[in-house]
Amino acid sequence: MNFKPIPIKSVYFKSTVTGKRQITIPREICDMKNINTGDQVIFREDNGKIIFEKEPINVTCFACKGETNIEGKRCFVCNSEGTLNKEFSDDALKIIGYIAMRGRKYGVSVTFLTSEICEENGVQYGEYPIIKLESEKYSRSTLDYIQDEIQKKIIEMYSPKIEQDNNLFACPSDLLLEQILKNLSTESARNEVRKWFRYDRTQFFKGDGVKS
Repeated sequence: MNFKPIPIKSVYFKSTVTGKRQITIPREICDMKNINTGDQVIFREDNGKIIFEKEPINVTCFACKGETNIEGKRCFVCNSEGTLNKEFSDDALKIIGYIAMRGRKYGVSVTFLTSEICEENGVQYGEYPIIKLESEKYSRSTLDYIQDEIQKKIIEMYSPKIEQDNNLFACPSDLLLEQILKNLSTESARNEVRKWFRYDRTQFFKGDGVKS
């Protein structure tokens, strides 16, 4: 049986170089590559072509805290580099996929489940992915910490936000909040997320915990 290759659509935009050798990056390209004001971009030559790309932003690995190892063993989140690409670090599903793919090398297994959170006052909470890490090489407390750091990113991604500000959460009832918090393993993580929904990141409270 013969299969025809699927054609890949190319993207073509034009921009004019000004007298100061400046160009305007088309909005469509900025949206595609998540380029925002203040970001740096790289121009490089490759076989006669000029390649334009956003400069990667690296952040400290949340798992090993930049130490490159965990309990004297290689960090299975950043591959012992101590840093992570920020876009990768912000995306819990990419992190889970990476650990699932590379976990055997480090003796770590991943279980991926979902927890259904009920709808409340017309706000759809839906299903929250849940990650469970298991390993005989790393302590349970370390696995719980890393697990919770990823779970917090999941809560960040999947919890409804208010229309006026995508950084502020819709306010769930106490019962619904407890359903969200039960997916976290440590009390410190539960307290942090509880503050998100009750103080730091709602439209009803200021960041210092004082009602506005």
